[in-house]
Amino acid sequence: LVNIGIGGAKDPKRFQIGDVVVTNKVIDRTNEIEFYPDMVFAHSFKEGTLETFLHPCTKSDEMDGDIADMEGAGVVKAGSYFMDSSQIFVLKIVSV
Repeated sequence: LVNIGIGGAKDPKRFQIGDVVVTNKVIDRTNEIEFYPDMVFAHSFKEGTLETFLHPCTKSDEMDGDIADMEGAGVVKAGSYFMDSSQIFVLKIVSV
């Protein structure tokens, strides 16, 4: 299972627009659940924590993660019912 989408970066110095980020931790802000996808392959992308919100996140001090989106945790949670964590990958392209 591969989820590819866009997300907003908390720190524009660390992640610039267009960077591809492989998530090594996914936080479901609504339910306070954390997922840890297995990083079982070498890659040249940046890594970071994805935090999923049910609303647009307009202030970086709301975030604990590096990248914010609105669907990543739901995809990981649904996928974890059918697949091992080593089969779930979340890639986000920084949009802001």
